[in-house]
Amino acid sequence: MLLKRLLLIAFLMVTPFVFVWGQTEQLTLDDCIQQALEHNQSLSLSKLQKETSISQANSAQAIILPSVDLSLSGNYAGAFTPETITGIDSIVTTARTVYYPSTQLTGNYGDMSWADRYSLSLSVSQNVYDGGRWWNTLKAASVSTDLAEVTFDQSRVNTVYLVKQAFYAYLGTARLREVYSEILKSAQYQHDLALERFKVGAASLNDTLRTRVGVERARLQIINSNKDLSARAKELNLILARPYDTPVALAEATWAAVKIPGYDEAWTLAQSQSPEIRQLERNRELSDYNLKIAKSDYIPSVGLSVGYANSANSPGDIVAKDNTSLSAGVRLNWNLFNGYRTKRNVEQRHIATRSADENLKYTVDQLKKDIAQTLLEMKDLQESLRISRIILDAAAQDYRLIQEQYRVGSASILDVIKITADYEDAKAGVIQAQYSLKLAEAKLDRFLGKQN
Repeated sequence: MLLKRLLLIAFLMVTPFVFVWGQTEQLTLDDCIQQALEHNQSLSLSKLQKETSISQANSAQAIILPSVDLSLSGNYAGAFTPETITGIDSIVTTARTVYYPSTQLTGNYGDMSWADRYSLSLSVSQNVYDGGRWWNTLKAASVSTDLAEVTFDQSRVNTVYLVKQAFYAYLGTARLREVYSEILKSAQYQHDLALERFKVGAASLNDTLRTRVGVERARLQIINSNKDLSARAKELNLILARPYDTPVALAEATWAAVKIPGYDEAWTLAQSQSPEIRQLERNRELSDYNLKIAKSDYIPSVGLSVGYANSANSPGDIVAKDNTSLSAGVRLNWNLFNGYRTKRNVEQRHIATRSADENLKYTVDQLKKDIAQTLLEMKDLQESLRISRIILDAAAQDYRLIQEQYRVGSASILDVIKITADYEDAKAGVIQAQYSLKLAEAKLDRFLGKQN
């Protein structure tokens, strides 16, 4: 008896934990966006590319810094020593003849003589003037850094849009599946009722067959919606960087009234915060600086350099003053001909600048068109949603009325099937209009550069 009580207590303690642990937490749209911004693989790659671009831009600062080189070497070298003999030379003066010994080469070589040799050198060179190359390189590096940030912002905007798109697509499909489930229940009820009436002679065989078709059609719709829902779940999990088979549970979207801005307001927002426009503007600036850098090759460059050198037979003597040599100089470089490479490079930079201009103009015009079309689409969908709700209210009343009429035998099964189909279409129409409006709103947010 005691053992049974202990097992019962243990079961009651464990069961709530298992129940809670087995539940899938419902994710809101904000939850999905936050998770995607933190874990989305495509966005993570974009972040790494941003860091790489910034690092490359920062390396351009080396162009204004001096170049310092230090060299220290030591070697052990040997050479054959020429053989010499001692001869006697004389000098005749007015007083007397003086004899003295002298060294003379024999033309032969003796043993090899080995010796240590150490050297130290230090040189510093500084660019003074290069036709504006270093200045424009630094400006281009600054623009490149900003461009990397803007490009990453554009990736964030695209990621948020993909999340919204997948979120609303999943919820819309789930809502349609609920409608199809209700259709199946209604069709099954109609079929059961037709069978009962057929048994008592109040309905024809055709009525039972038509209602059976309605049941099977509803089942087929559920099968297709389950397939679509599974695909939507995999797509959302991919964006959220989760395993593709992770169960998806989403909180229903808040259906606040969608505010549709005017075109002027929307375009003003896009100009101020759209990463796409800022990205092309930075590309245009960068092409200008690259053109100036290319033109600097026509101008001579001037640099300064100083150097220190020393060598000795022992390491301790390479800093001795006796062996020190110092140097200082001015360097002037001017390329007079390089096979027209400078000319071709300048031409290519001119073309790149014009291309950046045209690309910016085209994208701005395209963005204006997209914003205008999306605003018009949102207005149409908003009106469609309003009309769809009116149709749904009327179809619901008609559906309830025809069910009662069929129950008492004052309506045919064909009337029931037609009005039921109208009611189903009305419910699906409201759902499609709702989620289509939210998807259009998400598209507008992307054009305006919103990151939430």
